[in-house]
Amino acid sequence: MAGRLKLKLPVIEKIEFTDFELYQKKPSSSVPVNKPVFCLIGANGLGKSTFLNAVLYALTGAIPVRSKGFLTMDEYAKEATRPRYVRDYFGGRLPEACRTRAAVSLTLRWPDGRIVLKRPIFKEGGQGGFEKRPIAPEDGKQSDKHEGFGDYKTEVARLCGLESFEHFLFLMHFVCVFDEDRHLLLWDQRALSSAIMLAFGQSLSKLEEQDALNEEIRREDSRARNAKFMATKAREQIKSIEAVLSDGDEDSSLSDAELEVQHNRLQQEVENAISHLNSKDKQLREIEGEWGTKSAALSEARLEYSTLFAERSASTPIAFHHPVIRATISEDKCAICGTHGVGKQIEVVQSSNECPLCSSSLEAPSPDENLIERLTALDQRIERLRMDLDAVIERRSRVASERESAFLARQAAQSALEEFLSERPEASWGFAEGGVSNIPKGLKELREQQDKFNEDAVNHRKQRNKLRKQLSVLETNTSRQYEEVGGVFVKRFSELAGAFIGLPIEINLSQKTGVTTGFDVDLRMNHQVRADDSTVSESQRFFLDIALRMALVEFVAFDEATLIVDTPEGSLDIAYEAKAGAMFSDFASSNNRILMTANLRSSALLEELAQLQRKEGMQLVKMTEWAELSAVQKAEEVRFERAYKDIERHLQ
Repeated sequence: MAGRLKLKLPVIEKIEFTDFELYQKKPSSSVPVNKPVFCLIGANGLGKSTFLNAVLYALTGAIPVRSKGFLTMDEYAKEATRPRYVRDYFGGRLPEACRTRAAVSLTLRWPDGRIVLKRPIFKEGGQGGFEKRPIAPEDGKQSDKHEGFGDYKTEVARLCGLESFEHFLFLMHFVCVFDEDRHLLLWDQRALSSAIMLAFGQSLSKLEEQDALNEEIRREDSRARNAKFMATKAREQIKSIEAVLSDGDEDSSLSDAELEVQHNRLQQEVENAISHLNSKDKQLREIEGEWGTKSAALSEARLEYSTLFAERSASTPIAFHHPVIRATISEDKCAICGTHGVGKQIEVVQSSNECPLCSSSLEAPSPDENLIERLTALDQRIERLRMDLDAVIERRSRVASERESAFLARQAAQSALEEFLSERPEASWGFAEGGVSNIPKGLKELREQQDKFNEDAVNHRKQRNKLRKQLSVLETNTSRQYEEVGGVFVKRFSELAGAFIGLPIEINLSQKTGVTTGFDVDLRMNHQVRADDSTVSESQRFFLDIALRMALVEFVAFDEATLIVDTPEGSLDIAYEAKAGAMFSDFASSNNRILMTANLRSSALLEELAQLQRKEGMQLVKMTEWAELSAVQKAEEVRFERAYKDIERHLQ
């Protein structure tokens, strides 16, 4: 039997947040993760998905980005680690005031060591870093502190037994997490092929080679298309010039398929730039609305304060509201004789409750303690509103700057498209300089260019096909490895998925042939082929996909494997809830871990999972201890507490 790759995957021991003000009650908190199942449970809109993405961001330095489709592990890593994705994701969730302080920290354990890292959410949050710690401090080994995360990537790859951090990022984002995007690995041919190569390839160096070949195949394919496009462009120019010579009026429009591809790409760039600009405009409108709301609230609070203060002033003896007395105090000059410096003296008399003119005793006012408390509370509210308004103004300034950059990017994309659409061969061949006599020379050069580009396109396609054959050899070796050791994976998937769905499940790996590369996974449910996700219900496809991830990550893991799952019960039919809970418990009981979130409601999934894991195996964390419920949710808080107690009761 060929050797199996075994990876040492990290176990999350502790999660910490610093000034993460999305969680108003506990913006700075520390949560140990000390049981096989960790479940953060809470109502909708409190930040459960943000919690999991913050953990992934700390772990990998990236938020999952799957909208552009998977090409290679290296290409995905370059795309996902762009700072703007993190800025856009957390920017709408965290208030402006905490941008310089917000951070998330993790304690990670491997069989060979620990890492404690702190990663600022925003660049303005300063430089983060990590610390390598020995598993057993009593061995005398010292901790090793590092600033930044360059060495972190190298160390994580080493501890996992991977060739590169890009492999780790792919594994975390595409195999070990089922998040709010509901990305289906089972029906993503490119990503699934890479996961299959990682799990069943004979060596990680071969995985590196496979990724490099995929990238070079893509480049050669792109070069062939570009060369064909240039040949088509030259042909269109020839046709247009020949039309000029014959006084014809043939249309030289950009009608070729390759030209259409180029046009569509430029058009897509314009649309993306417009979408980004619209997003910033929307943010600015929202900020302006927030500014108006908070300004109105501040004005209202100040008006209420003035009214209450006037009420308090009215409780003082009437003599001290006489215009002569008020003028004397305010101007510090006697309003009768003009003597300066008597204002303080009048205030002293006022405090003794005597008439400032005849020294007669005045009735002492009864203090209104409730009024004073209301004034104090209003004063505190005014200060909070003022600080909130300052933060809104600061955020408006930042987003306005980002909007300006988005506007310039939109202009650049629009200019590139307009240049493409306006380009004509007459302009590029300079009829004005050489006149008609220069056209034959131009036609000859254009025909030579067309031939050269066509030749280049053929050569690039030949090179692409040659690389495909090399990749096919690697994939064939992977298929053989799968035939030898894949039975364990297939059996485990069938156990997990079959127990959930209640029907016979078969899965088989097939290698693509011909001009295409990669793998397909043939799925049979109740002996019928399910070729795409539309052939199964939403509940079925989501939990089949989770079962696939469980089987894959368990197969490649040397020891404990962790699966991260976001609110899985939200997509379930009632009939499947208990079965899903049993599937989760089966995975956790096989020396694995689950880090999950769940909605705070009665759920057979959670109840079954709690019943099977008990307190020894399942850790519940209430999100209501971190974040404030909305007004609607507070009205139903009794229901939330009842649902939580139901789940806790099953843990006993």
